[in-house]
Formats: sequence, C-alpha cells, structure tokens
Amino acid sequence: MNRSSVVAHIDEDHGWTVVELMVIILIIGILLAVAVASYTRASDSANAAACRENQVVMNRAIAVARASGTEIDALDDIASCIVNFDGVSTCPLDGTPLEYDPVTDTVTCPNHPQ
Repeated sequence: MNRSSVVAHIDEDHGWTVVELMVIILIIGILLAVAVASYTRASDSANAAACRENQVVMNRAIAVARASGTEIDALDDIASCIVNFDGVSTCPLDGTPLEYDPVTDTVTCPNHPQ
C-alpha cells in the first residue's frame, strides 16, 4: 500500500456515525440522570436537617420563654426570643409552619417530625 492511498482513505472519514453519536448521547443521559438523582437526595437531606435544627431552635426558645415566666399558648408568644422568627418557624422544604403542641410543650414539623 502506498502513502497516497492511506492519505486518501483518511480524507474520506468525514465524522462520526449515527451509532457512535447515539452511544455518546446515551452515556451523557445516564450521567445526567445519576447527577440529578444525587442532587435531589442531597437537597432533601439538607432541607430535613435544616428543619430539625429549626425545631431545636424553637424548642430552646420555648425553654427560655418558660424560664423567663412567659405564658405560651402559640408560637407567636416566643417570637421575641428568636431573631429570625419568620425564617425559623417554617419548614425549609415547602414553607409549612411548624406546629406547637401545648401538651408536650414542643414544636414539631408535619414534614419532618423528630
């Protein structure tokens, strides 16, 4: 085989075949699906952890309010004990308000109970 026939053969290759492109698109799709699923799990886990921390903050504020002699009938009664009451009194997942249970004297979230 002479050199000119090898060069001519290389020049005839104009790009990728449809099968090669489909395989690459399939691989990219699989990687994207794994990344999105991982991000969703991480986001849900972070929201749940933030909500549990909000519940802890609210329960500590109840303890502070009780120690100072404040009568607590609803969550609004402890608003003066918390700097960012509006942000802490809701669930980060969907903005659902946290619920105060006067029987147990604790705050819980309908989405993330402790």
